[in-house]
Amino acid sequence: MIRLELMRGRDLRAKRQPIFGLPSAQGSHGKPENASPLQQQLLSRGGRSRLLIRTATPADIPDLIALDRQATSAAHWDRGTYDAAFAGGGPPRAILVLETDARILGFAIARIVVSDWEIENIVVATVAQRSGLGTMLLRALLEQARLQNSRAVFLEVRDSNLAARALYKKFGFVENARRKAYYRNPDEDALLYRLDYL
Repeated sequence: MIRLELMRGRDLRAKRQPIFGLPSAQGSHGKPENASPLQQQLLSRGGRSRLLIRTATPADIPDLIALDRQATSAAHWDRGTYDAAFAGGGPPRAILVLETDARILGFAIARIVVSDWEIENIVVATVAQRSGLGTMLLRALLEQARLQNSRAVFLEVRDSNLAARALYKKFGFVENARRKAYYRNPDEDALLYRLDYL
């Protein structure tokens, strides 16, 4: 069983360690089954996947910021907020990156308060969207929450972000509140979702 190291103090000095290696599904002719063109590109020869999801390190911050800036629906943290997320002192965070050949294609961040997890950001590179990587990141994050005995997972999303809303519903999240005109540029409602483990 693999457990996520939470983002606190000296844990951050650890080397990059994979949390999940994502094996390819090989058919009888050696070709990936049910894989998008991008996923097929990301799969290496010989049936091994180059995709992995691992705990992020402070060295990843420039890549996280670059991806954050690509995504119109991301939380758009500044450098100081990312630094603080890794520095500890506040609630611990689970920060995962999905990479291939040392290139980060996406990341997910959740804040952990006692037994509740709040997903703060899930971002996938523009060129890699609609290839299942967001699903992989969300699945990995939820698995870590389950392994850490989370009671519930919360998140908020723009009302217009239909793709994200569909993904969350697919994983069993239920809409439980609406914050009117919560977002700016453009002004928009925030929908709050919850997934209960107990």
